[in-house]
Amino acid sequence: MLTFLRLFLVLALLLVELVWFSQPAIAQEYEGCWMLNSAGAVIDLNGSVCPRSPAASGLTPLMFSNLRVEPTANGLVAVSGSVTNRNNQPIPLVLVEYKLVDQQSQEVLYKGILPLEIPGALQAGASVNFSRVLKANRLPQKPLNEITVQVARYL
Repeated sequence: MLTFLRLFLVLALLLVELVWFSQPAIAQEYEGCWMLNSAGAVIDLNGSVCPRSPAASGLTPLMFSNLRVEPTANGLVAVSGSVTNRNNQPIPLVLVEYKLVDQQSQEVLYKGILPLEIPGALQAGASVNFSRVLKANRLPQKPLNEITVQVARYL
């Protein structure tokens, strides 16, 4: 009985401390890098303390272009394109996850991964071409000009 009372007393004291001395959390309403000063004013730290992020500058670090699906010999299909590093720093790039999408219905027809063989990282301003061959039977019976290639993400 005594241990139960001790446990109850300890839990009650912890609860009182948590409620009494707690501070409400403030959700981050502003994008980017910032802090609040002692007066509660927002101080923008983008560019001074925090490097400008690609989202803040409106610039996507990697630009994918010439994404296409083309027929090759023997009933095979090639997914190809190129990627350019528009950042001012090298970006490690190992693979690209892509999807083949029906242009009209926006239905995802196929998802795949393209491993990239870039030693080290994709240097600033550099571009690299990539290609992946698939069996045509992996795709639904659709004309290739009705299928678009979209980059889902890259690592």
